[in-house]
Amino acid sequence: MATLLPGRTPAGLEISEGVRRDFLNQLTAEQLPSIALEYAILEEGLRTGSGLPAQSFLDLQHGTVALPHVKVFVSDDRRFTGMVNRVAPELPFELARMITRQEFDREFLGDLCDAS
Repeated sequence: MATLLPGRTPAGLEISEGVRRDFLNQLTAEQLPSIALEYAILEEGLRTGSGLPAQSFLDLQHGTVALPHVKVFVSDDRRFTGMVNRVAPELPFELARMITRQEFDREFLGDLCDAS
């Protein structure tokens, strides 16, 4: 992973391997929740052998960025929602509550949906 970090500053100063390694060693999942979630989902997929269809992949891209930072995430993709619910207890931070579009409409739009 240290090899993925730049070896030089924008001004051209060399950043040693030790400094890069020290930087990575001090990082925690709480500091990078989107990356930690993406990694947990990747591990879950490898452990279970589940591949993600195109829609799940799109949800994954949006979800890994948003889930640690929002209260509710709307997705009708049951596989993605199941995966998120399986990895959530393993993470040291909270994720959004997963709901379907129908649940969103009922919970947040209520009477507005009944009028149409």
